[in-house]
Amino acid sequence: MKFGPVRQDIRNARRFVGDFEMKWVPLREGVAGAAEIAAHELLEGWAVRRSEDVRPSVKFLGHWRREFSLPIHGNITITDEVGASLIVEFTGTATGLHLTRHEYSGIVEIELDGLSLGPVDLGGPWRQDNETLLTLTGLPNGDHRLRVSVIGRGADSQGTECVVRSVFLPRGSTVGGGSASMAHDAWQPLPDVLALHARKDCNVGDLMSTPSHYVSFLREAEPHDLHAWHPRYNLATTSRLAFTEAVTRRPLIVGGGGLLTPYFLPALEYINHSAQRPVILWGVGHNYPNRSTWRADFDSPAFSVSSFALVGVRDWNTRFRWVPCASCLSPLFDVPREPVRRIGFFLHANEPAELGYFSRKYPASDIMTNFGDFAETLDFIGTSEAIVTNSFHGAYWATLLKRRVVALPTSSKFFSMRHPVLVGSRRNWPDLVGDAPIHERALAECRSANVDFAADAYRVLASAG
Repeated sequence: MKFGPVRQDIRNARRFVGDFEMKWVPLREGVAGAAEIAAHELLEGWAVRRSEDVRPSVKFLGHWRREFSLPIHGNITITDEVGASLIVEFTGTATGLHLTRHEYSGIVEIELDGLSLGPVDLGGPWRQDNETLLTLTGLPNGDHRLRVSVIGRGADSQGTECVVRSVFLPRGSTVGGGSASMAHDAWQPLPDVLALHARKDCNVGDLMSTPSHYVSFLREAEPHDLHAWHPRYNLATTSRLAFTEAVTRRPLIVGGGGLLTPYFLPALEYINHSAQRPVILWGVGHNYPNRSTWRADFDSPAFSVSSFALVGVRDWNTRFRWVPCASCLSPLFDVPREPVRRIGFFLHANEPAELGYFSRKYPASDIMTNFGDFAETLDFIGTSEAIVTNSFHGAYWATLLKRRVVALPTSSKFFSMRHPVLVGSRRNWPDLVGDAPIHERALAECRSANVDFAADAYRVLASAG
């Protein structure tokens, strides 16, 4: 159903119904926490609850899905089904919803305690201020029921989407009988945490794989090179002793990167048996030299996780929880890029044979190594229609940017990706690249898995003190 102009314009509109006020406040897109700031300006002492954090207290009727949203550093809940609705049952004097308006947004019907407040057209051209906050204030103190239903498509809209980012309540109110405080509100930096990952060289995948770059409560975590434990690098005894002291007495975030390999397993085993504080493996993956037996090696008891508080691996269909590399949370994946070349070769700098082979056959402008800047790497990948690579992160990041991928395997790391890539060789990659899939929802799914894991990790680390 398509509607003509409706009677409620969301831009700076305000109307009074009984003793309460319904106000639409345009919010600037791209400013993290804009809705939260506006809510606190409207009602001092409000609590914010992301749309995924109020499930099942808030009822989502019909077909809704979750996706990651960078501006709020969390998930949003979306439907495009006419007839779908959400119901917020709360006790208090006010509530609010953070919604989004764009060219695919539909018309919603707002009801409070069975009283219709009229249809509201969320559709319209994308604007820099397309974030909108609906507040209902001045209500009698008691139980209330807010319902928002999708009823159709407006005259200026191309769709019927309804995007719910957050629910607001004054602190002390309850929603669905539960507490109004939200786990993300309590996320404070945890400076005692040690962030361990591979940092010995310029491998951009290793350097960008630690969640401490992206997760708010890890921003003050102390980075440390996992290589410091390995005797191969002949590091000073004092450095090794300092590392040993740190990993046994401080909470640890280990990852990401291909750390589940014979090279790093001794260090992980030491941590497993010696750590006295919580240890969390985040986005680590298998990286076995033998590509035919990796599954047996990976599933064997040789890799013990008995003392780890949480384990999230980037590999799919294993005995562990799937948590892909946290680099997907970077805002650089949201930068628009248009292809300027058909094939880009993204090659591991530590594989000179492959690098030399492709360098002799193709222009330098079509080749980049993994020893580069992160932003420049994503620009190179994003401006290629397809990527041929022997780098795990080259394949992963190209998948997130919706590019076709052919992987040239050097270890087991390409064989259990959640969003599979085609595996080829120097000779047959041209025959495969046209059939390589594009995974449209990979970025949203990877971000969602990381946000969920972050909430669990915070609870573990914060409760440990």
